[in-house]
Amino acid sequence: MSTMSTTISSNIIDQDQLQDQINNGHARRMGDMENYFGLLQRQKLFKTFAVLVKFNQKINYNDILKKSLRDLFLKYPILACSILDTDYSDLTKPNPIHDYIYTLPKIQLNDILYELPQHIKDSKDDNETLLSKINDIALPYAQGNTLWKLAILDDYTMVYLSNHCLSDGITGKNVIQDLSNLFEQYLKEPIVSSGLNKDIINYALDKHQMNKLPVPLDSLVSYKPPISYFFEFGYNLMVFKFLSFKKNVVQRDDKHIYKILNIPANHVSNIKKQLLNHHQSGASDEKLTITPFIETSWLNAQYKAGLFKDTWFGLSDVTIPCDARKYLPSDIDNDEFKFGSNVGASHKFFHPVKKFNLENLKYHNEYSKYLFKTKRYLYDLGMMSLNQIQQFKNLDQLIIDSYIGQPRGNTLISNIGIINDSNNGELKVENCYFAQHSRNVFNFYLCVSSCKNGGINILITMVENTTSKENFEEIVEKFHENLLNSDKL
Repeated sequence: MSTMSTTISSNIIDQDQLQDQINNGHARRMGDMENYFGLLQRQKLFKTFAVLVKFNQKINYNDILKKSLRDLFLKYPILACSILDTDYSDLTKPNPIHDYIYTLPKIQLNDILYELPQHIKDSKDDNETLLSKINDIALPYAQGNTLWKLAILDDYTMVYLSNHCLSDGITGKNVIQDLSNLFEQYLKEPIVSSGLNKDIINYALDKHQMNKLPVPLDSLVSYKPPISYFFEFGYNLMVFKFLSFKKNVVQRDDKHIYKILNIPANHVSNIKKQLLNHHQSGASDEKLTITPFIETSWLNAQYKAGLFKDTWFGLSDVTIPCDARKYLPSDIDNDEFKFGSNVGASHKFFHPVKKFNLENLKYHNEYSKYLFKTKRYLYDLGMMSLNQIQQFKNLDQLIIDSYIGQPRGNTLISNIGIINDSNNGELKVENCYFAQHSRNVFNFYLCVSSCKNGGINILITMVENTTSKENFEEIVEKFHENLLNSDKL
């Protein structure tokens, strides 16, 4: 038996150990949003998302990584957690009580490091193929496993992998960011070779040094929609089902085509200046931001390429995830929630964007601000947290029925923002990518990340047979033209 298997089998705790962790603040029930992403894993509805970062210095030092991870685990024990899963095979009865998360009794470096297969390493010079293969990695769910991994692609390149349990895209960015800051600190110390089989943490020895787990974010921020939202929610669903663009159906073994677009760093600066100038010269108080700019550019490119020509009214739906940490009360320490599945999302339909102009950009920008201010980024996911749903429906079966076999809509746009250089700038981010696809109800995914040196990278994935490869190429080409022609707004 391998060392890794031994560690994992010993990481499934008994009832007495669980109670001890509960008493210490190191185990608790999952929140509603945490349970949702756990559900996606146990029903095999999501594989992996990844954040890949290339640095200007070597980062392949096991001893530095171990010390850095130990610092993170002690300060943020949610990174050291797994899920104590129960039997969900009976899909006929409600399961309103969520599973426990708990701190793993021991974590060694080989529990965190993921050894990439050689065929993935051999693809490192072809980023589209590389990210496609990385997204097909399936991390094991619960059963004493860590819920995320780090892979070292080469001496300079680190990949954060997650199954979305107790993590989101912002978590991936923050893990990489914090590790780079700790690496900067520890690189100044002598580098000593050490083995992989020593504990990074041992709960029995370290529990008194460990911070407590944060409460679920949705216990502080209510996702539950008001009754007044129910009509809007139902109306949206009817439009999605009968009037919006849709192709393909959701299945667990779908294939995706990958394309990457880059906006160079100098052009990103120009875009930001132009958006700022339009804001200052306009009557609106709303600052123009990058994500609505990307959304407007994309929807216009799809329209110009004729994607919606067979759709009534040219309507299509877009989902944009939102960092729900922004809704935390002002008296709460946001740092406690920098890691976790702390996300919301809007899901709305739009009329075709026939012209790439300032008027349409302002509309999408103002609508995004409206969704945020009215908490509509929380309400759709919040439907699952309603007592009427949890007490009388089996959530696993409900989500399966909502996904598998259902027609796919248009696009999910996810922007994790900028990944900064280390605190003192000694460890510079040369380039970065954010990547995901899921067995979700969309045909297109736009995954956006940026860094000071590499500019903005947009990974675009399309489910095969959504449209022809030639039409997909045309959409991507027109999208790129829009992104690089912000001065024409």
